[in-house]
Amino acid sequence: MKNILIVNSGSATTKYKVFEKSGKILDEKNFSLKEKKAENNFLKNLKNIEKIGFRVVHGGVLSKTSKIDKKVLDQIKKFLPYAPIHNQAFLEKFFQIEKIFLKKIKKYAVFDTHFHSEIEKENFILPIDQKIAEKNSLRRYGFHGISNSSVLKKFILKNKIKNLNKEKIIIVHLGGGSSVTAVSRGFSIYNSMGLTPLSGIMGKTRSGSIDPDIFAVLNLPKEKISEKLSFSSGFLGLTGSLDTKKIIEKAKKNKNSKENTAYTFYQKSIIKEILYCEYLLKGVDFIIFSGGIGFNNKYLLNDIKKQLNFLDIKKENFLKIDSNEEQEIFEQIKNL
Repeated sequence: MKNILIVNSGSATTKYKVFEKSGKILDEKNFSLKEKKAENNFLKNLKNIEKIGFRVVHGGVLSKTSKIDKKVLDQIKKFLPYAPIHNQAFLEKFFQIEKIFLKKIKKYAVFDTHFHSEIEKENFILPIDQKIAEKNSLRRYGFHGISNSSVLKKFILKNKIKNLNKEKIIIVHLGGGSSVTAVSRGFSIYNSMGLTPLSGIMGKTRSGSIDPDIFAVLNLPKEKISEKLSFSSGFLGLTGSLDTKKIIEKAKKNKNSKENTAYTFYQKSIIKEILYCEYLLKGVDFIIFSGGIGFNNKYLLNDIKKQLNFLDIKKENFLKIDSNEEQEIFEQIKNL
């Protein structure tokens, strides 16, 4: 039986899963950037690979699952400045894998932006000169779409829901990057990230949305500022640490600590986005937390739930659902 390899490349690690067409997982591995030799050995020993599916964060105007050819690669390269961490990680991994599997095996790109492709113009437009916006494809795209799609499918199965026509859902994805998505009738109508995955809520090392005139104020090259906003901001910038579990534990113990300041800021940023989504949806039935922080942290869900107690939502409708991006990518390419 022919198998399908799924590749989920991030800034620090790459996740691999090998599926049979039936959906059975045959193998799975995570490799850090330092484990290149072990990673190559793993890939070289894989047998009967028929297709390879890649998570791609930003394809710009290209969002539907696509067979990777020169045109698709050129588009992903074009949008490298719009998602430098993730698109660069994909490109490096793609060419590494192509050397091993050659060009005869079909390769597909599954885009994080596709889940948000039905967002209406009033929710994706940027209020700048529209000639410049159209020429450079400048708009709000939205991200974490593969994860959101996975969470939504798990939610349907768990609650035995036949359709989502009546459900008003907010998905709160909290991980290395964080975003909040409003889902109406099964479709995304808003995502807190915008043109790039840097915008919106702060992340572990990302600043989130910030005054654009910071470029003018600091008078530094834009590449230097972009690097600082992407790699040394967020929790790292506020506390000097990347360990969100320890940061939140310290925050709970000491109200006067820098960790508590960071945690409080983070919560308020999330709540602000949840309330905006609730306004867009004209109410909310379920709030679902996912991502490494959203699913695993024992304090965050309860703290946010307490602060949203004025909303007309049942306590049991605050849910935690872990996403499975590799499974979702597999589902999207298995029948192509």
